[in-house]
Amino acid sequence: MRELIPDEVSRFIHPQFKDLFRFEEFGNAKVKECLANYIGKLRDSQDAMRTSLKKSIINKNEYLIEDFQTTVFSHSTVSALMELLHAVVENNSTAFEARILPLLDEYYNYTTTNDVKLNKNVYDCRTFYRPLIANALYEMSLSDIAINQFKSHLKFIELIYGFDDMCSTLQYYRIYPNQIGVYCYAEMLQKEDSDMPARLKDLYDIIVRDTTIDNSSSVKHELVNASYAPYFIGTKMLKPEHLANEIVKRIYERTSYNISNYSHQKSVIEIIEQLEDPLWRNWFSELDNVKSNIMMSVIQDQDKKRHLFRIMQVEDKNTLNTIAGLVDEKNLSRIIELGRKALINEQNETADWTYKKVLGEYVETSLLEILKETLSDKELHVKSENVQDGQDFIIYIDNKPFYYIEVKSRWVTSDSVMMSASQLKRSIEEKERYALFAVDMTDFNHANVELHEYPAMKESLERINVISNIGHLAQHLKRIVENPDDEVHIGGDYKAIVPQSLIKKHKKEFKFFIAELSEKIASCL
Repeated sequence: MRELIPDEVSRFIHPQFKDLFRFEEFGNAKVKECLANYIGKLRDSQDAMRTSLKKSIINKNEYLIEDFQTTVFSHSTVSALMELLHAVVENNSTAFEARILPLLDEYYNYTTTNDVKLNKNVYDCRTFYRPLIANALYEMSLSDIAINQFKSHLKFIELIYGFDDMCSTLQYYRIYPNQIGVYCYAEMLQKEDSDMPARLKDLYDIIVRDTTIDNSSSVKHELVNASYAPYFIGTKMLKPEHLANEIVKRIYERTSYNISNYSHQKSVIEIIEQLEDPLWRNWFSELDNVKSNIMMSVIQDQDKKRHLFRIMQVEDKNTLNTIAGLVDEKNLSRIIELGRKALINEQNETADWTYKKVLGEYVETSLLEILKETLSDKELHVKSENVQDGQDFIIYIDNKPFYYIEVKSRWVTSDSVMMSASQLKRSIEEKERYALFAVDMTDFNHANVELHEYPAMKESLERINVISNIGHLAQHLKRIVENPDDEVHIGGDYKAIVPQSLIKKHKKEFKFFIAELSEKIASCL
């Protein structure tokens, strides 16, 4: 009371002299009356400034914040009111005053040290929590810092909103954040309908508000933050159909539904795509009726027409879905480029393998023809497998490996003939029984090069350079291919380069190699 009604307290007689005269008694009724008068004056003064502040902010008038800070409660006044509220709130109560008290403690950073309790039947707790709540909301209206430092701000608003006796108070203060994060008065905002899609707001901003550069004019400035919407005191509601109507109106005003040169063409097309959704079709019913005309206006450009008609000729649904999915890819050109390269590489690998298989069959046929008298009851066959095991095909005699052949095709002059680690190792291990076929396709028809289209076998044989001593030539790399586990060694993905100069020096024609190989086989039978 010394803080709130100091004039009255100063008139109190010292207890030692209370019986000397008949003094007027200052009882509970008088205390309540004096407190009510004092708090009423504080509230009246602050309410007047609160109204003025709200008017200045809503009308965007200039004002000095210092002028309004004069009616903020002093620290001592807040402390006195907090002590009185603590004194009248019952322990373990679930009433509004008991639930709001810890939030007021948090906001004012207040901790009571007094266990004294007042008779709640005598002192009305509303006398104390109402000014404390009002003062807190007023401070929040003056400063975002006050809100941002109050971690329970949303819970504070929720609790006040849910109490009928205090709910209307929220309309007087700047305590609701909009969807941009700016705090506003309730009458500056509206709540969005529960069916409102976020993308519809974005499209409205782009087409109607022209917010492609910044969000300064976004409709989100006018909408209450979704977290605060359930506790919004305002009554205005923004419905999706309102935004849709404004969008359609603006499109028609600017284009008459011919969007060929419209700056927001992509956004209009996006809306048309959304019309598959019944809700969007209902909101944009007028646009739905003219969507065919709008889409036709997009393809006035001859190139667009040609490409669109090509797409319309695609009948396979999966292909169309794939094309549609690729449109959204940011790196579409790069994806297509890499995809084509990967497809060509796959086709080339298939073509190379097919050629090697046919070549292996030809080698088998040639050897059988030459050795038909010599083989007698011996069996000779060539086995080709599309696996990386050190060679492309193996010549077997009675199901035992006799000779190993690796085929390398060179299609452009910049390519080198390279042997993998397994091929190099096999050539060294089987140096007397291993040959490298280097097929030179560098001067072949350029159109056939990209797709590795080989010529007929007869012409192909003339392009084969055989290095039958490749194992001897690679002998100096033996230590490398052994890869001892207990020593530092090279990994298995390295390549050995066979220079063109070496191939030219040691090459022999295919027919001579077949003749030599036939003699080698015959001598071992």
